[in-house]
Amino acid sequence: MRQFLASLKRNQIIKSLMILMSGSALAELVGILCSPLLSRLYTPEEFGVMGSLMAIVGVLSMVCTLKYEMAIILENDNYKAYRLRQLCIILLIFVSFLLSCCIFFFPGFVGSCVSDQAYLYIKWVVPLVFLVGFTNVLSSVLNRERDYRAISISLIYRRVGQTVIQLIMGFCGAHALGLIIGNVTGGVIASIILFVASNKFFYKGSKGEDSVLSLAREYYKFPLYSTPQSALSAISTQLPVFGLGYYYGIEAVGAYWFAIRILQLPVAVFGQSLRQVFYKEASSYRDNYSKVFSIYKRFTVGLSLAVIAPVCLIFLYGKYLFLWFFGEEWLLAGQFTEWMALWIGGAFVNPPSMMLFTVYQEQKKLLIYDFVLGVARFVSLFLLPSLLESSVCVIAYYSLISLLFYFILVIYWWCKLKVLSNRVNVG
Repeated sequence: MRQFLASLKRNQIIKSLMILMSGSALAELVGILCSPLLSRLYTPEEFGVMGSLMAIVGVLSMVCTLKYEMAIILENDNYKAYRLRQLCIILLIFVSFLLSCCIFFFPGFVGSCVSDQAYLYIKWVVPLVFLVGFTNVLSSVLNRERDYRAISISLIYRRVGQTVIQLIMGFCGAHALGLIIGNVTGGVIASIILFVASNKFFYKGSKGEDSVLSLAREYYKFPLYSTPQSALSAISTQLPVFGLGYYYGIEAVGAYWFAIRILQLPVAVFGQSLRQVFYKEASSYRDNYSKVFSIYKRFTVGLSLAVIAPVCLIFLYGKYLFLWFFGEEWLLAGQFTEWMALWIGGAFVNPPSMMLFTVYQEQKKLLIYDFVLGVARFVSLFLLPSLLESSVCVIAYYSLISLLFYFILVIYWWCKLKVLSNRVNVG
């Protein structure tokens, strides 16, 4: 046992994961402890307003930098990485300005994406998109340098700031505005921490002659393939918000968004941390297929074993747990969770498979995959409601389709890496 613990301490991947996950766990623990209180301060309709806005933010934040932040992690030259950060921030400012103009000059078009209740707060989408995009860029810088401690600290302070503001404004009767301002406050706090931490890694070494435009051309695959793929993935993930809102109203959106907020706590704790660490480690060994396959197996098998028991528990008793913790008005959210646990469980295991497409520059294949997945999800959310009266049945079909596609992705990379590693060993 001593030798096993000593080997864990020496393992850089495990150490990186522990640093990131400890911060994520503490951050999400705050959310778990305060959720029963928040569920009694805010109604399902108010959570529905927040969910509608965050669905738009979730899509736009995936494309606001054209995914050039992923290139920062791949770049070995410090000056080029600095210039890539500049490129991302320029794109982020431009997209935020363009979005502001759209909301000001074409309010009807923007308002068609959300309910009347959510439209009253549509202007808050701009700062939320900017803050999410900005923190993604800075996190990529720190991920490149393996400064996971700073990322971990930002996660803790972000959640604490967000939750404290939401509680205070909830007691003051701020309604949906309290949820929104809490998210903005958390984003500002995280941005400040990450910005200060990331600045120390630049200006070391000699400056190169590479311009922002030349680097944009060098990493053209990210806007060409990764950006539409991320947009498709984000849209298909947020489809339940739009579909439920269209057919079943803002209360169903609130129930779904609250349920997904609770269920994604383990994904938030482990998923982003795993994504960042796995991407860095797999990129470092991408020419060594046996090494990558070994890392991939450890991640995928470990995640699968970790998620089985919680998924079974929620699938069997989800609605009873929600009634007990959050109150009777959240029964629909509890019914959603029983089926959504299958989908979220697959999403928990899936990050290593998703990141391998970027590691091996196969974004085109991932784009095709997300397009097919998006079509299947669209059918379940916008065609089935005309045949089914129950929103729970719609969420069940959506969750089962998502789980099937996640399973296919894991099988694809497992078989491909195994073949490639065996081919190299034979050669």
